[in-house]
Amino acid sequence: MGLDMYLYSYQEVEKREYKDREHWIDWRKANAIHGWFVTEIQGGIDEWGEYPVSREKLMELLELCTAAHDSDWLEASKLLPTMPGPFFGSTEYDDHYYWELRNTISQLEWLLSSPKSKRVHFYYQACW
Repeated sequence: MGLDMYLYSYQEVEKREYKDREHWIDWRKANAIHGWFVTEIQGGIDEWGEYPVSREKLMELLELCTAAHDSDWLEASKLLPTMPGPFFGSTEYDDHYYWELRNTISQLEWLLSSPKSKRVHFYYQACW
């Protein structure tokens, strides 16, 4: 059990079927990243569901992760705070926190540089 998070896409918004979705990024217990999605994408409501995410929002997340990664833990805690929750993992600003930031930066840079990413519709989903 734990916080599992996914970013995937569909070619068409109207035809969102599981068999047609393409996986882009997944995270495990990256509660600070999940907290950002809850605040910025889900309107502050932490529920299971499928939430649309624009490329512009993903660019914002990339910038925020980069700034937090390049900061000390006190500044990082203001930029991208951890989020407690059931089975969400550690809320410390430790090696795992910074590893998740590096992982997210790397994956978002790859995603945003992909020509295909400009032609699809992204969605975020988390479960625990």
